[in-house]
Amino acid sequence: MAVLLTGNYKWKEQGLGNTGEVYLVGSDFTTRSRTRFGMENPEEFLKILHNNGIADTVIGQMERQHNSLLALPVRNLAVERALKGGHGVDMMRDYRNVLVLSAYGPIDFESIRWAIIADMDVAEAFEPVNDFSRKVLAAGTGIALLASLLALLLSRILVAPIRKLTEGARQISAGVDDVRVEVDTRDEFNELAQAFNDMSASLKTKTEQLRQKVRENEELLLNILPAPVATRLHEGDFHATQSFADVTVMLASLAGFEEISQTEGANISLSLMQDLVLTFDEAADKFGVEKVKTVGSSYLAVCGLSVQKPDNTGRIIEFARELVRIVHRFNRERNKGLVVEIGINTGPVVGGIVGRYKFIYDLWGDTVTIANSLKSEGVTSIKVTHEVYERMHDLYSFVAADEFKIKGKDSFRAWTLAE
Repeated sequence: MAVLLTGNYKWKEQGLGNTGEVYLVGSDFTTRSRTRFGMENPEEFLKILHNNGIADTVIGQMERQHNSLLALPVRNLAVERALKGGHGVDMMRDYRNVLVLSAYGPIDFESIRWAIIADMDVAEAFEPVNDFSRKVLAAGTGIALLASLLALLLSRILVAPIRKLTEGARQISAGVDDVRVEVDTRDEFNELAQAFNDMSASLKTKTEQLRQKVRENEELLLNILPAPVATRLHEGDFHATQSFADVTVMLASLAGFEEISQTEGANISLSLMQDLVLTFDEAADKFGVEKVKTVGSSYLAVCGLSVQKPDNTGRIIEFARELVRIVHRFNRERNKGLVVEIGINTGPVVGGIVGRYKFIYDLWGDTVTIANSLKSEGVTSIKVTHEVYERMHDLYSFVAADEFKIKGKDSFRAWTLAE
């Protein structure tokens, strides 16, 4: 790092003149690289710092370690702006309290941000222009106009690299993430341009990584929430409660895992449950059904929520039949005795997010409560309410079941889907 910033301590040979240097400043406003003046004339440098009010403890630390690393305080507009992500070129006073032409920008290493500063004394930076102006004025009145035009032309040439860097910084500030500055010189401007281009490339990489993370988060959000709810949550609506007038709800309860857990252990029981849920999820995608949640050994699904579908009840019934086939096949292959009890109801529901940072999506309403109450006492079956029967009895065979009763409500008729 020291060789890159100092040109192996050959500042003048590298085009930085007598006062130019490039150094790094950390977030604690102390240097992360060696300073030119501290290396060329350390005694004079420490005297200057002392005269500028730098604490003796800081100066003592630099004397002991023979450099200014992590000790020299540098806090001016250039450093503050760069640590906040800003880029630019401006005139200000450096750590010696000398007026300098300063170009600055941030450099990010993982989660660490440093400021890169390129300084040159204003007197030296503009010496070529000032010297030329003096020569032009001395040439006489006869060539005054020509000299002025020539000075203007040369000024444009000298300032062009700074303008390019400034324009590049403005583009990055405007959100352009593929900015490159070309400076055809072999002086400090060229080095600054190279540093700027490296910084721009790094910024582009970080921006793309951030965009990829955002896309992954959005995809994950869409996997656990209906699309309209995910959109409202993204817009800042952390409640995202919504009423749905006509959906079909299915709640499947799996029985038999308690016995597996007692005989084979909780880990085996959980692994088997995960295998079944993954298979249920694949079947839900196949039939256009949305999984809402799993709680213990219960699986709640709905159709007609994110996208209204005129055949939502038929899709749920076919999905329920597929779950029964999956459980039967699972029992044969694994030599288990699991039972799946499925309740289906149709009607209005209210959906919304529970929690804020660790949230889940859930459904409420009598439609869900009634579907959850359709138990068959340990026998694999698909039970539906009278509303579902009225919609689907022309397409499927049903057998009248016992009446069901929910606390605080009237009893209701239920039907069992025939095999």
